Amino acid sequence: MATGTITALGIGSNVLTSDVIDKLKDAETTAKINPFTKKMQDNLDKQTSLTQIMTLFGTLNSSAKKLADTSSYLERSSSVTGNGVTATIGAGLPVQDISVKVNQLATGDINQVGTSYESRDSVFSTTNTVLKFNAGGKDYSIKIAAGTTVGDVAQSITDATNGAVTGVVMKTGGSKPFQLMINSKETGAGNKIYFGTTLTSSNVKTGSIEASGSGDLTVTLKDKNGNDKTLDITIPPTASGADSQSNAAAIQKAIKEAVSADSDFAGLEEDINIGLSSDGKQVIVNDRRGNDVSVGGAKASDFGFKTTTKTAANTIEGSSVASGQLSGTLTIGNIDLDLSTLSAAGNSGTQNAQAVADAINTAASGYSASVENGKLIINKNDGGNVQVTLKGADGSAEQSASKKAIAALGLTAGTHQSYVDFQTNTLKLDNIQSAQDAKLTYNGIAITRPTNSINDIVSGVSLELTAVHKEDDSPAVIRVTRDNKAIYDEAQNFVDSFNALMDQLEQDTKYDVDTKIAGVFQGDSDIRSIKNALNNLLSYTDGDKNSLYKYGISLNESGRLTLDSEKLQKAYEEDPDMAMAFFKGTAKTIGGKETEVKGIFTQFNETIDDYITGSNARLKLLETSLTDESKRLEEQKTKAQKDLDDRYDIMTARFAAYDSMIAKINQSFSSLNMMIQQASNS
Repeated sequence: MATGTITALGIGSNVLTSDVIDKLKDAETTAKINPFTKKMQDNLDKQTSLTQIMTLFGTLNSSAKKLADTSSYLERSSSVTGNGVTATIGAGLPVQDISVKVNQLATGDINQVGTSYESRDSVFSTTNTVLKFNAGGKDYSIKIAAGTTVGDVAQSITDATNGAVTGVVMKTGGSKPFQLMINSKETGAGNKIYFGTTLTSSNVKTGSIEASGSGDLTVTLKDKNGNDKTLDITIPPTASGADSQSNAAAIQKAIKEAVSADSDFAGLEEDINIGLSSDGKQVIVNDRRGNDVSVGGAKASDFGFKTTTKTAANTIEGSSVASGQLSGTLTIGNIDLDLSTLSAAGNSGTQNAQAVADAINTAASGYSASVENGKLIINKNDGGNVQVTLKGADGSAEQSASKKAIAALGLTAGTHQSYVDFQTNTLKLDNIQSAQDAKLTYNGIAITRPTNSINDIVSGVSLELTAVHKEDDSPAVIRVTRDNKAIYDEAQNFVDSFNALMDQLEQDTKYDVDTKIAGVFQGDSDIRSIKNALNNLLSYTDGDKNSLYKYGISLNESGRLTLDSEKLQKAYEEDPDMAMAFFKGTAKTIGGKETEVKGIFTQFNETIDDYITGSNARLKLLETSLTDESKRLEEQKTKAQKDLDDRYDIMTARFAAYDSMIAKINQSFSSLNMMIQQASNS
């Protein structure tokens, strides 16, 4: 303030000093400013206490809401008697015992390649070959070049299937400890890996189907003697309302039985596979050895076999053939083909490919060739390997020309292993574990699922199958009971929250006669009404004479709630539905009209909401009023302080002027007095 800037005030008069002005201003500050400060502090105290009250109210309301919420009464717990299954139970499931017997666990397909290797970097095969398999209804063809390592083959399998089938190199021990495993990622019969030749039907039709065994449906497979053998399939009539899955299963069963019954297929149980797609609507016929598979008969198409033949895997499937005039010599086995005489400048790639294929077939040398999508297909008639020879010494012009000729035809030099030879001498697959579905009975009803984690039998029940029961084992029993602990805990929370709120209200509304100190809300009607409103609810009794006292909640002499936990549990468990109706409410027919009767905690919730929820709630309005008052007091104090400062700035300036005038008069008087003294002395 300005009074502090005139440090010499009072020198002239020794009366109009800064101390005088400061004392005057302090006195006026006490009278005019401090009352605002006190009111602002009182307002702040009220806002602080109101925040505490509203927080405690909110905590109490949270408990009331939970006790008024239907979902709180639907919690369930479960226990399992027996082994083989674990269970997770969802809210709201009826209290019951569930019987589960596990007859079969779901498993994935695990296949071990018979050849062992010294390391992951060992060469998988010295010949060019192709690994063919069907998984998840999709055919895969993985080209393996001569010299590819075991680790790279494993990775190629995983990459080609996006992880649906995994190639894994395992260290199993021995002098050659590493083996390649080819496994399905998921469990279930629909995730079986079918190696070799696979013929898959389309969705089998619904309704009744039947095959008489007189040429309605035939399956041709290569038997153990290497001969093609046709089996006539008999299918008993299915139900008129049979779905696609049931009919597909009937076809699968009939073909399996026909193969098993024929002695010419004895010992081929792992080589001939009859399966179903993952959705169970399609039939799969597979020869793991890679031989031709055919399905025929008058009703084959009706049964979903639109494609009736799947031929053995080709030994060579080239890439696109170059167009135009070609040069050089192609040597297949002992056949030399001069490409310059087989091609022409105006030829397309497909025309050149066809000319080469025709030349191979014409040579009558035990090889056959064809063209598919402009690419050469070459096989040995006896199912053996095909040799594409690179001519000439390393670095020679002849070898360069030979490489160019082979590349122009989309081929690769070297030995190309037939699938039959590949399966017999390299893969030597051993099916360690077959993919299969889980099978169980649920309360006596047969259930099949592709996984051991099952959550779709009954809503709210999740099962994890862990072991198979023996035939004479009793089923596991899942006992579903009410989980009342959350209710009991919340009742205790309600009591604790109520008492904490009462403590705060008592502190804020009390008046101490001895100290004359009052709580910040002493005399406030809104705050005082809270206790009465809540206490009135505590005495509520419904039409069935239920009360909080019946459930162990009572008010003591100090106005605080107590909870008798044993009494609560006993009354609740005697009749949970009645307890829920009293706590949360229920619908009742009164006078022929259905009426919602509010439970005690629903009433608490609504009463508390009237105080704290929404802009028009009573305590919200009080909060707004206190906030507005605080702003108003701040503005009034600021204005009063400014007025006081301005007035004393003016007063200080005037005191300084008066002091200067007095100083001049005193100086003049001193000079005159000195002259008089001098005259008197002379």
